[in-house]
Amino acid sequence: MNATEPVPHSSNQRQALGPVLAIALAAAGYSLLYRLAPAYAAPNLSPMGALCLFSLAFLPLRVAPLVPLAVMAVSDLLLYRWHGWAPFSGVVYLCFAVYCLSGFLWRLRPGAVTVVAGTFGSGLFFFLLTNFMVWLGASATPAPSTGITMWEEPTAKYAHPLIRYSRDIGGLGACYAMALPFYRNTLLGDAIFTSLFFGMAFASQRLGATRPAVFENPS
Repeated sequence: MNATEPVPHSSNQRQALGPVLAIALAAAGYSLLYRLAPAYAAPNLSPMGALCLFSLAFLPLRVAPLVPLAVMAVSDLLLYRWHGWAPFSGVVYLCFAVYCLSGFLWRLRPGAVTVVAGTFGSGLFFFLLTNFMVWLGASATPAPSTGITMWEEPTAKYAHPLIRYSRDIGGLGACYAMALPFYRNTLLGDAIFTSLFFGMAFASQRLGATRPAVFENPS
């Protein structure tokens, strides 16, 4: 059977979906708990990116995007209700869509190179875009004097002073430099959870499951 032909659904393939679905639901549950406990979770050491990759790589396409989307939507609504945090950030959802795209590309071309490139490429995109938007918003206030690329703005509204950046390349560089510890956690979380989720899927394959990525034709 060539790669362009639809793969027939057999009872063995449906049985093989069981372990993969269980992994996806467990990963979704953990991702939901992580997002709902920001005070106790290490910043950016998140399973969400890995969940997006795993879902699009292994689950049937008709449901694959719904798993991470449901986690994001439910947690956003609860965080808004509990803490008043603004939900449905288009930038964050776009970043996780890139993780989903990386999972889909792995589905088309399975292999270690694809998953490693997708994992680290998606994390880099997340880091660059989200912190560019942080700099854009935090550089709206003019600098108190020329030549300053980063300063703190005292405020009674927040527990800590707001960090502001100059609207130039120096301010943007300072913003990215301040975010490097978070980027380190992003890379670490992506590597750990992607390895865990994919490893569990392939362990289930070795126990007799057909590779989930070929349950249906991607087209």
